[in-house]
Amino acid sequence: MPFHENVRDYIEKICNQIRWKKIRPVIAKELKNHIDDQIQSYVSSGMEFDEATEKALIEMGDPLEIGLAFDRTHRPQPEWSMLIIMAIALFIGLVLRIFLSPVNEFGHSLLPDSLLAIAIGVVLMTAAYFFDFSIIGSYPRLTQALIVFPALILFILSTHNNNALRYLHYVVLLLPIAYAAFLYTQKNKDNLGIGLGLIIAFVFSSIPFAGWLLPETLLVFLSCLIMLNTAIAKDWFCSRTALKFMFVNILALAGSTIVAIIFTNIEGVTRRLGLENYELSNLIKTILLDSKLFGQGESMLFNTLPFSYDERYLLVYLTHRFGWIVSIGIVTLLAAFVIRGFHVNFKQTNMLGLFISTAILLTITFQIIIYIISNMGFPFFSAITLPFVSYGKTVTVVNMALFGLMLSVFKTRVLRFNNPYDPTNSLSEKITPLK
Repeated sequence: MPFHENVRDYIEKICNQIRWKKIRPVIAKELKNHIDDQIQSYVSSGMEFDEATEKALIEMGDPLEIGLAFDRTHRPQPEWSMLIIMAIALFIGLVLRIFLSPVNEFGHSLLPDSLLAIAIGVVLMTAAYFFDFSIIGSYPRLTQALIVFPALILFILSTHNNNALRYLHYVVLLLPIAYAAFLYTQKNKDNLGIGLGLIIAFVFSSIPFAGWLLPETLLVFLSCLIMLNTAIAKDWFCSRTALKFMFVNILALAGSTIVAIIFTNIEGVTRRLGLENYELSNLIKTILLDSKLFGQGESMLFNTLPFSYDERYLLVYLTHRFGWIVSIGIVTLLAAFVIRGFHVNFKQTNMLGLFISTAILLTITFQIIIYIISNMGFPFFSAITLPFVSYGKTVTVVNMALFGLMLSVFKTRVLRFNNPYDPTNSLSEKITPLK
C-alpha cells in the first residue's frame, strides 16, 4: 500500500509534541501500523484510498492533542526506588566516616575524601544517565577496546608499579560491560557464538587473574557466564542445542579454570588466598561469635586485628561495635537494591539494554557477596568493596558511574533495537523511515 503524504505529516505533528526524542521512532512506527490497518479496512469495504486515508486520520483525532497525550505518558522514568536506596547507602557511609574518623589507622579524617568522591560520582552518574547507551551497540568493538586495552596496559605496568595494580582493581570492574558489547555482536551465530562467548569470558577473566586479583577474577568470570546463559535463554544465538552445549562447556571451562588456579603456582595461590595464615580468619570468627544483636560485643580482640576496618572489614567493625542488627540492616538495604534491580532488569524489551544492565547489576551484586563472605571470616578472597557504603574513593566513583549507566538503560526499557553495528538503528534515529 502506498504511503500517503498526509499520514506522514500527521505522524510528524504528533511526534513533534513529544519531548523525549528517543521514543519518537517507536511511537511513529506504532502509529503508522495502526493507521495502515484502518486504511486497509476501509479500502477493503470498497472505499477509495484517499477517502479511506482521510477518514482514518479524522477518526484518530487532533494530532496536537494526541502528541501532548503521548508526551505526558512517554517520558524517561528514573528508577526512583533504586536512587533512594543508593542515596541512603551513601548517607550511611558518610555517617560511618564521622564515627570512624577518630580511630582511622592512618590518623586522618575520611569524611572530606568521601564527600569529594560522592561529588565526582554524582557528576559521572548524571552524565552516564543522559548517555545514549545505544552507542555501545553501534560501536561494540570500540567499546571493548576502550575497556580491555587500558586493563592490559595497567596489568603490564603493575609488575613495576603498585599504583597501576591499584587502578587495575577498578578498571576490571568494567570488563562485564565489554563482554555485553561482545555478546551483542553474536546474534544468530548459533554454536559458534556460544563457543566464542566462552572463549572471551575466559580471556577477559584472565586479565585480573594474571594480576592475582582473585576476587575480581571470580566477579568477571561468573558475570560473563551468567550473561552468556541469559543470551541463550533469550534465544540470542538461535541454537536448538544451545542449552546442552552450554552445560557441558561451562563445566569443562570451570573445571579447567580451577585446575589452572591450583596447579599454576600452589605456593603462590596459598599465599595470595591467605590460606597459610588462619589466625586472621579465626580472630574475625571469634569477634563475630562474641557479638550481640544489639550493642557492643564482649570480645577484647578487636583492637589487635591487623586490618583497615573502614574499607575491607566494615561489617566486622559494625557488628562488634553496634551489634548484628546494624550489619543486617545494611545488608538488607543492599539486597533490596539488587532485588529491585533484577526485577526491573528482566522486564527489558531490548537485548542491548538487557546485556548492559545485567553486566552492571552482576558487578555490583558480586562485590556485595564477596564483601560479605570476606567479613564472615572466610580467608579465600579479600573484599573488593561494599558498594556505596564502605570507604574507597575511586571505587565509589566507578560504581556510581555504572549505576548511572544502568539508570540510562532502565529509563528506555520500552524501546527496541534492531541490527547490531548499524548506527541508523540506534535510539537517536529520526522519523526518516516514514518518508
